[in-house]
Amino acid sequence: MAVRDADGEWEIVQARDVTLVAPDVFDLRMLLRGLQGTETEAVQVAGSTVVRLDDALSRLDMDPNERGASLVFVAPTPGMPVSDVNAAVVDAVFADVWARPFAPVHVRGARAAAGDVAIRWTPRTRLGGDAWQGEPASGEAVAAWRTEFLDGAGAVRRVISSEIPEAIYPAADQIADFGALPAELAVRVRQVSSRYGPGRGRDSLVRL
Repeated sequence: MAVRDADGEWEIVQARDVTLVAPDVFDLRMLLRGLQGTETEAVQVAGSTVVRLDDALSRLDMDPNERGASLVFVAPTPGMPVSDVNAAVVDAVFADVWARPFAPVHVRGARAAAGDVAIRWTPRTRLGGDAWQGEPASGEAVAAWRTEFLDGAGAVRRVISSEIPEAIYPAADQIADFGALPAELAVRVRQVSSRYGPGRGRDSLVRL
């Protein structure tokens, strides 16, 4: 099911156990939350809208160029024209969330003897990620990553791009950015999509 939070964002949730406890009231247990890259919207409040995701729904074939555009969707009763006065009309902005890369997981770092820091992470993929052998596919024609290093105020001090799930932060650059070799680094890692751009970021505090 999809659950909308107070900000209008959607979280996709699954429940293993569903029990009808009163008319139109269900008890859901053993939840899987934040599916399909929606983990950062995983905060819900009483009264949230819930939509069951089943075979009655289908994905609209949208053009990437329509992302960010304000669109009007008209849904008439089956067999009726779009001009039907009883048709549902919805104004929405196409966010192209389907194309947004998932945030990686297990961000970690290690300092070499010379002071350089290697940041590594485990990718997650939207497409072709069900194999049990090896690393998951990137889901993109070209694998690309953006690693941001932040200061205590959350400002980005340096950005390192890479084509593998690893970024090397040279000791000289650390000193230039922070005045000394830091004992810990605030890191944000994003996968970059040729269609969407930088995806969900994974924020981590890496102690060295």
